[in-house]
Amino acid sequence: LTVDENLFEKQFKAITPESKAFALVPGRVYILRENVWEGGTVSASDYEGLRNEIIEKLKSFKDPDSGNSICKKVLTREEAFSGPYVQSGPDIVIDPHDGYDFKAALGQDELFSSSPITGMHTYHDALIYASGHEFKAKRPKVYDANPTVLEVLGIDIPSDFDGESIILPS
Repeated sequence: LTVDENLFEKQFKAITPESKAFALVPGRVYILRENVWEGGTVSASDYEGLRNEIIEKLKSFKDPDSGNSICKKVLTREEAFSGPYVQSGPDIVIDPHDGYDFKAALGQDELFSSSPITGMHTYHDALIYASGHEFKAKRPKVYDANPTVLEVLGIDIPSDFDGESIILPS
């Protein structure tokens, strides 16, 4: 596998001086604000209006075949995150209905496209397999994954971790 060392530079060239926002996987939208992004042109006074406009347009996306809504939720950064680093998060977070996966990439000509590579993750189901271990009878959360992996590896779980190991004690 070779990596084009200039790949990111090429992709970021897709952000033109006229650009107001860009999106990254998975479903993260960043608004190009002045004093936040190099070359950002969205002023503080225009920020909320633009963010609301993007949110409303995302909420209006419909599957062309079924007519069903594509976005289950479209959240502001403040709705999606909490804590001291909220301002570092994306301006908008898209939570799509199952079967839809926002794979935004810089330099794309289309919002939705097909690819020979398919597949996606969902927010409510995943698989953890730990050979030789039994699991607690609880529905784990995504933030239980890190403590579980650390326990399987025999590493102490830091006290400030969210979640807990789902492995039963031996």
